[in-house]
Amino acid sequence: LALNSMAKHADDSQLSLAAVAALESILTTADLQALNEEDVNSMIKSFSTLASFILQTDDAVIKTSSSDEWKTACARALGALISNGFVDVNAEVSEECHHLGVYAESLLRQTLLSASSPPDVSFDSSCNRYDWIVLAGACSNGPLFVSRRIVFDLCSRIIKDLQMNPFKDDSINFFPLTALSYLVRNGGMNVSISFHEKDGRQSFSFAIIDELCKSVKRKSSANGVTTGERDMQIPIGMSQLKLPLSEAGDWEEANTVIRRAYLILPHLLHAYERTPAISSCKTLIDSIGQVIPPLSEWDEVKLSVCLPLLASILNCSDHVWSKLEASSIDGLKSMTPYLAQFCMSPDHKPYARSSASSCLFSTIFHASNDEEQCDDDEYAIVHQLLDNNVFPALEEAVESLKADVSDLACKETSGFVSASSFSRVEDILNFMSVLGSAAECKGGPYARVGDAIAKFLVELTCTGMAKFSSNREAIELISFTKDGKENPLMNLSAHISTLSASAFGNMLSVQNGGPFWRQRITHKTLPTILKALQEQSQSQYPPALGTLAIICHMLCCLPVSVLGGSHVRQFVPTLVAGLVYYSKNTSVVVESEMLSSKASGLLSIVITSLAKMLSNSPDDLTKFMEIIIPSLSLLCASIISNEYIPIQVLVLQCLELATKHPHARNTAQREKEQVVAVLSALVDHPSSIIRHTAVQVRNVWYSTL
Repeated sequence: LALNSMAKHADDSQLSLAAVAALESILTTADLQALNEEDVNSMIKSFSTLASFILQTDDAVIKTSSSDEWKTACARALGALISNGFVDVNAEVSEECHHLGVYAESLLRQTLLSASSPPDVSFDSSCNRYDWIVLAGACSNGPLFVSRRIVFDLCSRIIKDLQMNPFKDDSINFFPLTALSYLVRNGGMNVSISFHEKDGRQSFSFAIIDELCKSVKRKSSANGVTTGERDMQIPIGMSQLKLPLSEAGDWEEANTVIRRAYLILPHLLHAYERTPAISSCKTLIDSIGQVIPPLSEWDEVKLSVCLPLLASILNCSDHVWSKLEASSIDGLKSMTPYLAQFCMSPDHKPYARSSASSCLFSTIFHASNDEEQCDDDEYAIVHQLLDNNVFPALEEAVESLKADVSDLACKETSGFVSASSFSRVEDILNFMSVLGSAAECKGGPYARVGDAIAKFLVELTCTGMAKFSSNREAIELISFTKDGKENPLMNLSAHISTLSASAFGNMLSVQNGGPFWRQRITHKTLPTILKALQEQSQSQYPPALGTLAIICHMLCCLPVSVLGGSHVRQFVPTLVAGLVYYSKNTSVVVESEMLSSKASGLLSIVITSLAKMLSNSPDDLTKFMEIIIPSLSLLCASIISNEYIPIQVLVLQCLELATKHPHARNTAQREKEQVVAVLSALVDHPSSIIRHTAVQVRNVWYSTL
């Protein structure tokens, strides 16, 4: 009676919270067989009142308010009723429990309908879906058949909606998807088990995958004739002949299906990041393994959907690999050459290629190799991929890029080099970094291959030429010219040198593996880097973009304990020289975007490295603060385009950190007037982020100095 009165008046007092919590505890722990008819009727009446308030259409989503805690408690109590009151059809229960089970079944249907429907009010991340909380409580506290019932309903709605709206991205009802994603994350392990277990011939997970991969022409037969056309008599005569449909239409249709799939996959990935997803791993591997190059448009769709899901399973936990069947691991190993080709090809979707790289990394890192116990690792997976896939493709791509650069130089006009040849080299070098980082993380005989890849990338950056092994010819990526040294931002060869530097940075950014592999490759590559820095210090030219990129990646990715304080101090002059060069040539940065996007990307890395040093090792920058603060101020005043807002935020952060430098107070006071003037001008910036940040930094300069 007290609970009914509280619910009718939306009482969110502590007494009401205690009453609801006590009722939830009773439902999750007590034996409902002991309830009499009066207790059941009273309980049903109480929960009907709560349900009418919590699950009403215009209140299933309610903005966070003072009553949020009470509504959440009520939703959890409703979930407890469903979890314990909902009975299996084969169970023998008392008449009272059967009566309660009928009500729980009715409440579950009402909740599922609410959870799968869009709310009347606007829905955003600040809203609570109390109907989802009800379902999550039912799944987490109830037996497996409760989760099966809920997952079955949601997946059926998802599949039905995909079948009814196969073409229109904006017509998809995402609420069953988001509800399922919420339950996977908050409803306990039974949700994932129900999603991946087979019901008949296939699981719900693969039923949804099949719908995502289906052609838009769902009713087409294998020969392309629809069911309605199959009964028609084919006209005879030369005048009735028709040309076959263009393949461009098939690719356009496939791209439409992929776009729709990429809207849905983020909601499904959570279900593949749980241990029960291992049961779907073998089927996914078999499904991907059946796709043999060259790929058709629907093979592309299949890989675009299946590869991200497989990558989620393989990377969800290290324990996954101990539970995989030997046939699944063998299947992954056999796919490595095809995954390598897929990763390096620019003809495929970037998200699918990234997922393929993730699968390949996991395979190398986790899967054992029969030959890895031998001293000679000639037959290791990484060596095979390098010899058979990577270096042949790299040599071809480099020659194509050189030809494009030579043609551009012969024309003696400013213009574009072929984007395909530039990105082709970049993709191959990035893939090589994936192999190198996987080999380093795996350790053992593979570490020697990873070390060789790291040294190859660094030498390619610093000297323009590198040789991977004695039995391979050296690859010359660029040749440093006088023009390239004087004005690297407007020289294509200088931009090309950053490709291998970025690949090396990708290796350093990987977080897997033991604690010492970064220290080892740093030790092996530092001599080449320090030699290049010494040569550049004796010239009057700006720092080479490739070398500048490498030291910035090392400063960002490696702690001082790994680099060594003396080496960090040797990096600082080049870092500051790069900052000064960029601050004096901001207009050239915009023009250099015609060549590639590497110039602005390198500027962001330079500023990020400076911000890290100002925070962690400011003493190493003390004698350069008289140069750093004016350069930062000049960058603030010069880069005003909305395209460079992230860089501007980083520069403003550095200016704020400069005021906290323990030994640069006098320098900051001398530059205060100029810096404050620049910051005051930014108050009128069109971006609200820049305006707010500029005001904050200006206040710091006023209050600190």
